[in-house]
Order: sequence, then C-alpha cells, then structure tokens
Amino acid sequence: MFSCSVSHTSPNYYSSSVKTWNAGTMGETLTEDLPTFSLAPLEYISNIGQYIMSLPLHLEPFVTQEDPALELALHSGKLPYPPEQGDEVPELDNMADYWLGSIARATMHTYCESILQISELTAHATKQLVTDIDYLSNVMDALGLQPSRTLQQIATALKAKPEEFRQAAKGLPRRLTSAIAAMRSIQY
Repeated sequence: MFSCSVSHTSPNYYSSSVKTWNAGTMGETLTEDLPTFSLAPLEYISNIGQYIMSLPLHLEPFVTQEDPALELALHSGKLPYPPEQGDEVPELDNMADYWLGSIARATMHTYCESILQISELTAHATKQLVTDIDYLSNVMDALGLQPSRTLQQIATALKAKPEEFRQAAKGLPRRLTSAIAAMRSIQY
C-alpha cells in the first residue's frame, strides 16, 4: 500500500491545481469563439501526462529481474483501483502492467474528482478543460489503457453545447451532470 500511495503522490500534486479554475484564472481575454484546435494542454495536465508516460521506465527494473519473492509479493498484493466492471482487460505479460493500470486509474479518478470540484467554468475554460481531458485520454491510449468511464462521461457533458446539454446528459450519472451543469451555469 505504501508504494501505491507514493506512486500516486505526483498526479495528486498536479491535479490539485484544477480546483482553482474559475473565470478569473483562465485568462478570459481570449474570445469565446476561439477554435478548439488552437488550444494546447495546460502545464498541469502535461506534467501529469509526462509522469504517467515515465512510469514504464520506472517499473521496468521490476520486470526484467528474476526475483521470486518480488513476484510472489506482486501477485498476492491487492492493488487499489482495479479495472472497471465490463472493461476489456488484455492479457498482461507482467505485473508492471497491473501497477501501471492501477496508477493510471487512480490518476483518472483523482482528476475526475478534482474536475467535479470546480465551481465555475466559462465557455473558454470549458474548451480548455476538454482539451486537457483529451490530452490525458491520448496519454492513456498511448500506454494501451482505456480512459475511465467517468472521464469519458465528463468529456461528453463538457463538449455538449448549452442548448444540447439536456439531450447529452441522458444516460449520464445525475451527480456528474448536475455538477457540470452548475459549473457551466446551464439550466436543464
């Protein structure tokens, strides 16, 4: 458990900056009609992505060495954040893949919870957050991992135009849609 909490420290540190998003911190000098393709992921999410992308290198020594005691400990230990129910879990060649998946899922969980803590999002901040979520999803794809269902649902709700929000919210968890509608000041 200690190693999991240590490995989750860096993503937690970076994702804590998400809570400070509001109209005053996002540089609203940009216009609302700014195309989304001109946005780049912010530094906090780039740092999280770089950290996660570096994990395979940090886990490699545990895969390459023959250590029966380590292998037994990894197999008998229970990692937090197992795959979600219904997710396709490919046949994993080594325990490092389990560790990487657990850390990635914990990061996505923490990120989703941080997003749901945001009190206000302007139109520009919404586009920026969608860009950041897409970046994290691409990092997960590059590692052969699936973005969490909650992260995908948040992205769906954020991408919906205000007039289409009610339709997009159908089938999404009520807690999530209520939080996103409130932060975007959408009455639905």
